[in-house]
Amino acid sequence: MFGIHIFISMDAKTYNKNRREKLKQEGYYVYVYMDPREEGEYVYEDIRLTHRPFYVGKGFGYRINEHLQKSRLKRNNHKNNKIKKILSEGLEPIKVKVFEGLTEQESLIKEIELINLIGFDNLTNVTHGGEGTSGFNHKEETKHKIGGKNKGRKHTEETKKLISEKLKGREITQEWREKISKTTKGKKKKPFTEEHKKNIGEGGKGRIPWNKGCEGCQEAWNKGVKLSEEHKQKLSKAKAGKKYGNKSEETKKRISEGLKRYHNNKKK
Repeated sequence: MFGIHIFISMDAKTYNKNRREKLKQEGYYVYVYMDPREEGEYVYEDIRLTHRPFYVGKGFGYRINEHLQKSRLKRNNHKNNKIKKILSEGLEPIKVKVFEGLTEQESLIKEIELINLIGFDNLTNVTHGGEGTSGFNHKEETKHKIGGKNKGRKHTEETKKLISEKLKGREITQEWREKISKTTKGKKKKPFTEEHKKNIGEGGKGRIPWNKGCEGCQEAWNKGVKLSEEHKQKLSKAKAGKKYGNKSEETKKRISEGLKRYHNNKKK
């Protein structure tokens, strides 16, 4: 009789998943990338850094080294441009784990706290941190702390530019649209403040209408188009039985008030 040898091989996907879970068990950490060209004493409460920090992140396992991978550096953003500039000078960013042995939730909170300590505008981070886990909600106390630290903070022109570049070309998926619709459904919009109204007015001053002096620009797209008999019959059937002009008293009142305002403004 021949012995039958059965070889059980673990596929790469399962191996990577198991490896990932093992690394997670070792704990999360919060890390800082520092610029080796800017040596000094950078103190943030009880945290002392030897060089100027320019990025704060969180993760586990090899996450701290991933930003230096060639595939990741292909993306055009502030952090990558900073890293590439340092590498082009024959140097490498200094990496330090500030907090270690954390749970995932603890790492999210510590990341936010560290970004706030250093100052969001002093970093290349595009957000204030706290992303990266689904279904995670901060405690009310933490929310108030974050809100208090960020209250009244205004983005610099450089930060505004970075956010704008990050959002350029982003496509809104149908799923995203539905989420936005659900969150805004039933919510009343806040009325414009006097300052907002003034800004809108100032922005429109001196603006020349696109169709000013343009003859024939507003002609109907279907002008001169002859409809076939079949098309006419379809339109007739679609309109059959529909009543027009039966508006409610409230709707009539709104239309009347709107027209009055329009004509009064025109006279002025």
